[in-house]
Amino acid sequence: MSSPDAQEVAKRSVAVIFQEGVQEAEKILKEFDGNAACLDCAMCFIRTVQCLLTFDHDVMDTAETFLKEVESRCASTSKQRLGPVDTLQLKIIIADCDLLRALLAFARQSLTNYIRGGMLLRSASKAYASVKNEVARLPGDQRSGVEAACSMGLGVVNVAISLVPEKVLNVMKMVGFQGDRKLGLNSLELAARSSDLRAPFAMLLLLGYHVTARPILGIETGDGLSGPIQSGLSILELSKTLIPGSPLFTYFQGRIAFLKRNTTHALECFTNAASACGTQPEVHQLCQYEMAFVKILTLQWNEAADIFLALCRGSPWSPAMYSFFAAIALAAAGNSEESDKMLQDVPRLIKEKSVALDKLLMHKVAVFTKKRLTPHTARVEMLALAYLLNYIRWCGAEVCEEVVEYLQTNEACIAADPYFSSASALVCGAAFVQTEDADQAETQLRRVLVHASTCVEMKESHLPAHATLMLASVYEMRGEFDKARNALEKTKSLYSDYELETQVHTRVKAGLEALPRSG
Repeated sequence: MSSPDAQEVAKRSVAVIFQEGVQEAEKILKEFDGNAACLDCAMCFIRTVQCLLTFDHDVMDTAETFLKEVESRCASTSKQRLGPVDTLQLKIIIADCDLLRALLAFARQSLTNYIRGGMLLRSASKAYASVKNEVARLPGDQRSGVEAACSMGLGVVNVAISLVPEKVLNVMKMVGFQGDRKLGLNSLELAARSSDLRAPFAMLLLLGYHVTARPILGIETGDGLSGPIQSGLSILELSKTLIPGSPLFTYFQGRIAFLKRNTTHALECFTNAASACGTQPEVHQLCQYEMAFVKILTLQWNEAADIFLALCRGSPWSPAMYSFFAAIALAAAGNSEESDKMLQDVPRLIKEKSVALDKLLMHKVAVFTKKRLTPHTARVEMLALAYLLNYIRWCGAEVCEEVVEYLQTNEACIAADPYFSSASALVCGAAFVQTEDADQAETQLRRVLVHASTCVEMKESHLPAHATLMLASVYEMRGEFDKARNALEKTKSLYSDYELETQVHTRVKAGLEALPRSG
């Protein structure tokens, strides 16, 4: 079915994504004279990586159409008379198509797409399980390639299920579909260390999970940030052998530096990765995004505004989000007139109002249209966004102290506004958690809750939910685990219908799982 030459070309093309970018990877496949299922499979992964790097909905639509076409071709080919290994490889590619379509559905971030993605995962899971059972009947020398291909799929299915929102997870449990995160990670490790064409994709997913998802969602299994750091470093060492000189993996070095709370080294890594991107605009934009938040955390408002403006012009992903960030950063830098123009343009750029992030943007634009941003309130908002996107949690003591000093020095400017006063207190509370000053952290977080109890506007905000969530961290720091558990449960039961609620619920679930059991 697939000649050795075609298999080598497929492997090389997937590796090239991470060295020279999507266009070069596609070029390798198009220049090969021949048709083979493994080439289609490689193109499926190339298109999906492009989607996950850009989150461009038009690119996702094109990729999903291609995945359906490949699935249909493989289904037709599987009806022919083939050897057992070729038959199983086709079944795996068909399952891969469902799996990749599920990832694209999740990337769209609406409840409908989460459910659709869950159903696609279920279909893929059944197919991988069937192949795994059939592999046992193959001779030993024919098993390894099929096992590695199957491991990647089973790994993604199990990890993905463990990360879906609780509402969707409950629906999936009702139909007997559950995931095992530990099994999934072990399967991905096996795939990443194999010679299968999917190995680089498995590495990318492992890095994304350990270095991005775990810290953001609080999935730390009791080991703090040391677990994600060590896991990430282990995969990066492997990547240096298999895919040397990859700007994308240099980007992940920056993420790990963030987790180590070394902001300076993180900025160096992102700068190096951005300058080495060449034909990889997607990676360049990822690096710029991270660099912008480094600038925010170090209170360099003009530089942050310049980066977000560049992203507005150069990135197809979420122009509404980048325009909103640019508008706030411009106001923080003192350019109120240009900020107002950009802010008014944000609603026009929103494509899917059902997506959680777009809902957040619509709400904030409505608020800031009524109450015009001053340089200081804009700076509070930028730091609050940095908290919301979990950047405060990766700051070292020096950065946290500078943020707190700035906010407390300028506290009088916002004392009369319950939203900005609460946002400032939340950021200070989160910063004090990072510097392990539990008393100061609790004082700031309780200020948010006092505002919430007396102000109608605050009751509909995400701030009291996040303050209660952070109080759990304060109690855990003190070893008061029953209080921490109670705060996590309150976060979920007392607050609802606020922005990015699903993200908070995921962190609550992970926090409860990580706490020591009572008794």
